[in-house]
Amino acid sequence: NILILFTIIIVITYPTGPFLPDFFLSLSGLIFLFQMIRKKTISYFYNIYSIFFLIFFVYIILNSIFSSLPKVSLLSSGFYFRFYLFSLIVWYLFEYEEKFKILLYRTLLITILFINLDTIFQYFYGFDFFGYEKLNHRLSGPFGDELIVGSYLSKTIPVLISLGYYINKKNYNLLFGLLTLSLMTTFLSGERAAFFMITIFY
Repeated sequence: NILILFTIIIVITYPTGPFLPDFFLSLSGLIFLFQMIRKKTISYFYNIYSIFFLIFFVYIILNSIFSSLPKVSLLSSGFYFRFYLFSLIVWYLFEYEEKFKILLYRTLLITILFINLDTIFQYFYGFDFFGYEKLNHRLSGPFGDELIVGSYLSKTIPVLISLGYYINKKNYNLLFGLLTLSLMTTFLSGERAAFFMITIFY
């Protein structure tokens, strides 16, 4: 239940910046490792995906060591391991906690809908629900001074639609409507790469 709670919090707090998601991600990783050690389970770590990630992780660490600024580079690549743990946590919860799928779907649905409405409100009124104003006539939505609203939507909406369709195919109309709204929001954000990606998915 704690893992479920922390994972949902990570999804909700992602638009607030890196601190809260990283904090709960680190806590979740420690709890997950403790549970795996207690249950003496190695199946999540001993598989083709884990081996591939380990090779990739060693590769980026070596790149950082031999870069022009190794200390700065290692700060980024050294903590990349937490994303691997997060993927294992989601895999574990999908296998053993049926309610997690529903909670994750609803959380993503509400979060993405809110970000769309917040950004569109900013487009028409010049500021969003939190008082963030446009940046050089571009939309940032609830992300404040970061122009990543289009990038966020283009990466999360495919996850939401896949998950929603997997849970219940009757969600199709709702999900297609939200995808269309996200396409419009991404277009208004002015992020061309994100708009290109979400258009392909559309």
